[in-house]
Amino acid sequence: SWLICEWIMTMCIRFPQVRYLLGRNELKRLKETTLFTMFKVLRYHNLEKDKHWTYNSMAGTIRFYNGSEVLLMELKQNPSDPEMQDLGSLEITGAGIDEAGEITQMAYDIIKTRIGRHMNREYKIKPMLVMASNPMKNFLYRMFYKPWREGKLEEWQAFVPALVQDNPHLDETYIRQLYRISDKQTKQRLLF
Repeated sequence: SWLICEWIMTMCIRFPQVRYLLGRNELKRLKETTLFTMFKVLRYHNLEKDKHWTYNSMAGTIRFYNGSEVLLMELKQNPSDPEMQDLGSLEITGAGIDEAGEITQMAYDIIKTRIGRHMNREYKIKPMLVMASNPMKNFLYRMFYKPWREGKLEEWQAFVPALVQDNPHLDETYIRQLYRISDKQTKQRLLF
């Protein structure tokens, strides 16, 4: 989550007028978790609210002093919109999806078509979609992890493995709590 927020913040500050999507399956969860992390990242870099950035909770946007913005988006596939046309005319520079294991492959495919459509040519920014997830046996496994493990990942793709122990800033108490998980599958997924 931190990496996604750090990357989006850096791009928004570096390049005026760009638009990045920050998404998760449910908007409510996005606001409770990833947005909380984004605010921590902004504070970490001494970026002050109402000076360097503003947050509009009604619109679901973070706007930076240079006109760049982050759109907070729900990526749930709704029965009333099976083709996800709500995202259809979205023009964004890039996107970050937190807990990407929660979204459908359709959401992933649609977001891929929306990136690279705003200020990319002007700034020579490559369209990028950065996703974070705990291990899941879904499209992420098929499209990223398995090809990475087999050395067959496409040249335009990357997979960055990380363990909870790789975070030097994490409180040791959290790791001890993970070791105490009784369900073997959950422990394997979250700890190992």
